[in-house]
Amino acid sequence: MQQRHWREMVEIIGILGIVASLLLLAWQVRESNNIARAGLEYQLASSVNEIYEQHATDPEFAKLYAKMEHPEKHLVTTTEDSQMRGLALQLTSVFWSAQVAFDNGVFDRGRLIDHKGKVSWTLENQPALQEHFIYLYETVPAYDGKEIFEPIAALITARELESAD
Repeated sequence: MQQRHWREMVEIIGILGIVASLLLLAWQVRESNNIARAGLEYQLASSVNEIYEQHATDPEFAKLYAKMEHPEKHLVTTTEDSQMRGLALQLTSVFWSAQVAFDNGVFDRGRLIDHKGKVSWTLENQPALQEHFIYLYETVPAYDGKEIFEPIAALITARELESAD
């Protein structure tokens, strides 16, 4: 009888050990996901912060930035247009990374909506980049139907409706 009692105690301790190990594993996975999420957010923010830093410290880029904000007031050279295309490509890459992070469960919907708001803000506040964003959206099939790029799709639709009038 005592041997059976000891066996039951050992089994209970073994089960508690397994449960504790599983809880620890779940906690470690959660922490790893939090670290990955924070690292990705840091990388995306760093990419955009490089642009802001360049805007603040490089007089030539500051001139280009003014042209992106108010293209109707400036003559844009071929070189500047090429620079704007490169900047649109860089930003599109940042936005795409946010969409991929959402699609893979790294970002939640709130994070994706934050980044989608940045797409809208960029389209509204840097109209010279609009044509470049539209070009990228229309030439990269993977972007079609992705939530992060809905503001670009809406811009295309609005322009099509305008031209139909």
